[in-house]
Amino acid sequence: THGNELLSRADPDYPLEAKGEVPGYTPDRCLDLLAGYHPPLGAGPGFTDAADAFAGYLVLDALVANTDRHHENWCVLQHAGRSYLAPCYDLGTCLGFQLTDHERQERLETADRNRTVMAWCERGTSRTFDGSPGLVDVAIAAMHRASDATRSMLRDRLSTFSDDRIADVVAEVPADRMSQWAGRFAIEVLRINRDRLLETLP
Repeated sequence: THGNELLSRADPDYPLEAKGEVPGYTPDRCLDLLAGYHPPLGAGPGFTDAADAFAGYLVLDALVANTDRHHENWCVLQHAGRSYLAPCYDLGTCLGFQLTDHERQERLETADRNRTVMAWCERGTSRTFDGSPGLVDVAIAAMHRASDATRSMLRDRLSTFSDDRIADVVAEVPADRMSQWAGRFAIEVLRINRDRLLETLP
């Protein structure tokens, strides 16, 4: 059952079929709704409920600059008489997917502070939540609502996501799937957003 269906059941006036930025579609509304469901099957002990896990998804969105956590981009699954948040899926709109290699190279090498990768990351917004809030702002607000166990676990995971580990993850992508400039851009985005999150996580 997709998020828009769940939200519509809770509020008959919710715009079920809306696309793009959806009025009334907020992280708080999602977290309130998901507090009554279980975390994904197989999730670690750091998540006490589906709301904790969804907060983790929003931190992941901020890390990879995923702009498209729309209301059909998460759902609840039924299994053996219980309801679980589905594992995270469809993060295709991330890491500057829409940029050309020329744009990536320019941002990596420019002396213009308004054109750097940092500036690009700072302008990242969640373009489907009401008001198009900043990705890091959404993640931090969600973390304030998460359990102590979730906050501690996610902070530890970000802290151990070292520059070397980031480079190793990107290096695993086959060369025919990611160009040199896409890889370098991805590394910089992950490094910058990791640090931005760690600086402000509760």
